[in-house]
Amino acid sequence: WLEPRVWRETLAALRRLRRPRSDLAINVSDALGSIVTRLSGARRRVGYAGEAYGDFMTDPVPGARYQTHQHETRYVLALAAAAGGIVAPGDETPRLSVAPDARAKMRATLAEARARLGATGPTIALHAGARNGQAKRWPARHWATLARRLGDELGACVILTGAPNEEPLAGDAERMAGRPLMN
Repeated sequence: WLEPRVWRETLAALRRLRRPRSDLAINVSDALGSIVTRLSGARRRVGYAGEAYGDFMTDPVPGARYQTHQHETRYVLALAAAAGGIVAPGDETPRLSVAPDARAKMRATLAEARARLGATGPTIALHAGARNGQAKRWPARHWATLARRLGDELGACVILTGAPNEEPLAGDAERMAGRPLMN
């Protein structure tokens, strides 16, 4: 902490975190997550009171995760409801709302990919990466085998998803699959 470089990098990271000027931040983590949520500069901050520091949450949800034995989805849905999301009682099915123009663009992109790949079966997305460790990551050759089999046996349009830093993994899987994949 005494090196000027550390302070510059920390301040740069803080500026990147605050740049979007978020209206809402939801802490799905723990006390450390509440610090990041607070530093985000979001006007509304939702998280479990028992997992946050002091008044870091503007809309604290009473308690903490794991005080009641239930599926992880229910803990997160309670945060979504506290943030103003519409959560049907007893419904644990996540739903994604997509803007009509974004939906149309993605449909066109998928139609083009299906035609280019000659896919006649289902569209299947594979996420080859793992954010928190190599131990949880399948080798690229396994993803390649799976993608090839999905294409060969089901006529699937296989899409490789991931973060920008996982692009080499997707590229390796596509190369080893011996067939073009969408990524």
